[in-house]
Amino acid sequence: MSPNISPPDLAEQIKSDLRQPWLKSAKIFGGKSCSITSIGEYYWTWQAGKGGTYSRQQPDGSATIAIPQSLRSLAIAIATESADCPQYNPQIALINVYKGKQKLNLHQDIDERCDAPVISLSFNTSGIFTFDRNGKRERVQLDDRDVFIFGGTDRYMKHGYEGNLDPTSTRMNITIRQYC
Repeated sequence: MSPNISPPDLAEQIKSDLRQPWLKSAKIFGGKSCSITSIGEYYWTWQAGKGGTYSRQQPDGSATIAIPQSLRSLAIAIATESADCPQYNPQIALINVYKGKQKLNLHQDIDERCDAPVISLSFNTSGIFTFDRNGKRERVQLDDRDVFIFGGTDRYMKHGYEGNLDPTSTRMNITIRQYC
């Protein structure tokens, strides 16, 4: 895990950029799970029984939405400084919103076909993130503006979200990745 996103006004700029009207939610994994959408060169969708897939357009046929420059710049800086990946090209940002007790079961991010790191940014409230490293489950608390990087041998580790510490709060998580 890396330090918090600094300065706080950068975090506020990213949240402001993501509050635009185009940010829509689509339920996945049933009612207990988060709401999710994606932006970037590729649009991610989930199909029961098939898993996640990427497309160069949104499900309605419209063009994908570009990742805001504030978010692109931050992802490149984090990848370069913390993940030793100077050629990082953020192509996809999945945006998960967890309300109340919503959670996400353990899973692997394997749809990208790319070994470049996944950069996870946390906003708003604190919650418990879990991951399975070599058969050992670990838990870590992620707070507002925390950064978690899946890279190297941990790029494809199973991970999930157990829920917000405050069950009345809302948390936003953005995972930035390359498709390759």
